[in-house]
Amino acid sequence: MAVQARTLELYRQLDLTKAVVARGHRVPAVNLWVKGEAAARLPFESVGSSLTPYPFLHIFPQDQHERLLIERLLDLGIAVERQTELVSFTNGETASRLACARLAARRLTARRNYIYGCDGHAQTVREAIGTGFPGGTYRQIFYVADVEAAGSAINGELHVDLDEADFLWRVPVGGSRKSAPDRNGTRRASRPGAIR
Repeated sequence: MAVQARTLELYRQLDLTKAVVARGHRVPAVNLWVKGEAAARLPFESVGSSLTPYPFLHIFPQDQHERLLIERLLDLGIAVERQTELVSFTNGETASRLACARLAARRLTARRNYIYGCDGHAQTVREAIGTGFPGGTYRQIFYVADVEAAGSAINGELHVDLDEADFLWRVPVGGSRKSAPDRNGTRRASRPGAIR
């Protein structure tokens, strides 16, 4: 969901930053709520401004992010293959030889200069090169829902509700339908959208 400043800096080298920023949502503040009451508002509009040209919290949903990357690869003549599993690979001096299996049980081989492992903790590339994937599994159950909502807390800012038994995180993915007044009572215009 969140695109870090360092990612935007890297994307600038690949000519992706403008598209990510234009399609995403810049979050001006994070609001903390405790037991249904507003507890704190943390401005994020210029956090780290002396460290990066992108000193803000930026939300760009993974599905949209993935679509943008696939579009850019297609522009470069590279097609992303779905329903294809890397079974094994061997490294040569100038390229790697891949053995792949498609969903239809058809096997194929190919030679490539680069292999990108992008399928999480149990991937063939990560296991073969021995990098591992440190971490663990949460005991709690989490739900993600894309919803359209209204109300004072639906203002284009991130809201985190903390309680003894519950945790709720409202992330704006496209702004809000109505703007809420800021601390000075000024209403800010924002784009229609949803929250996650």
